[in-house]
Amino acid sequence: RSVYVADFQDKTKSCIVAWQRAADGTLGEPVRYDDAPLAGIESIVLTRDGAHLYAASFVAASVAHYRRGDDGGLTAQDPMELAALHGAEFLALSPDETHLYVTSPVTHRLLWFLRDADGTLTYGDTLDRDDAPLKGAAGLAVSSDGRFIYVAARLDNAVNVFEQVESELVVHRQAITGLPGLVWANGIALTPDDKVLLTSAVAPSAVSSFRVIRAGQDGCGGTCP
Repeated sequence: RSVYVADFQDKTKSCIVAWQRAADGTLGEPVRYDDAPLAGIESIVLTRDGAHLYAASFVAASVAHYRRGDDGGLTAQDPMELAALHGAEFLALSPDETHLYVTSPVTHRLLWFLRDADGTLTYGDTLDRDDAPLKGAAGLAVSSDGRFIYVAARLDNAVNVFEQVESELVVHRQAITGLPGLVWANGIALTPDDKVLLTSAVAPSAVSSFRVIRAGQDGCGGTCP
């Protein structure tokens, strides 16, 4: 019933633009939200029930948080503001929506946050280039069980695999580097069955696919004897 667009502005205020969507698909009059935590907004994500919206903001070094009303209107909540969020560009929720992940290609970091039932975020931890090849950390994907987080790294030409081992512990498990199809890797996505990871890279204008093999699997979707 609503459409939201993240509008990054260089010379004027960045904002979220919202429209109500009619039954025939037409959009109503736009409404702008240009609160300070939206400076340099890059991306947005909504919870499944549509009650909460989060925005990664490059300039404000923040994750803005809004409650969404039944009419689609947004009410600002306390943002998450951290120096480590400078350059924040990509964000993703875990499937159970208890964790929020954010990457910054400027500070080369993956940050994660715990999410309470009321939508409030609590800082969890930051992983950086001392932990993994995260230079230019960019696109994010989370497995359907919330266990694995995949992160593309533009300047390390890499794909990283992290594991949410416990509610408050994320560790680096693997890095794939040195492939021509990963030069300036930016976008990343998992197929719905979690069996194939897809990446898009700018320099070679390429999409690459990787088979996801978990412990105990034979690489073809079967179980090892």
